[in-house]
Amino acid sequence: MINEVRKSEILAEIRKIESGLEEAEIYLKKLQKTDEESYEDLRKLIIEIQIEFEACHGDQHLTNITEDYYNLLIKAERGCSESLDDIKKTQKEVRAKCESDLEALRQELQVLELI
Repeated sequence: MINEVRKSEILAEIRKIESGLEEAEIYLKKLQKTDEESYEDLRKLIIEIQIEFEACHGDQHLTNITEDYYNLLIKAERGCSESLDDIKKTQKEVRAKCESDLEALRQELQVLELI
């Protein structure tokens, strides 16, 4: 009887982990999509600012403003790229932790089924 209760607990925990993993992956994919869209927008702005830079025609004031803006865009692009890397790393870590927990629970369930 104790085994049956523990089996039920394990199955409930497995469902909980699987559900949590699914929710985490959905959230992280949405976050990743948002960051990817931001990254693409930044890339477009960088291309546009490069065109603007050429349009300055040697005007030092406009050149300085354009260079400052360009540098800000490059810094933002770098930050966005790092954020995407962090999201991918987090996805892997969450998935690995959940899979490890699930494997341990499944092994315990197998042992209980043998008893």
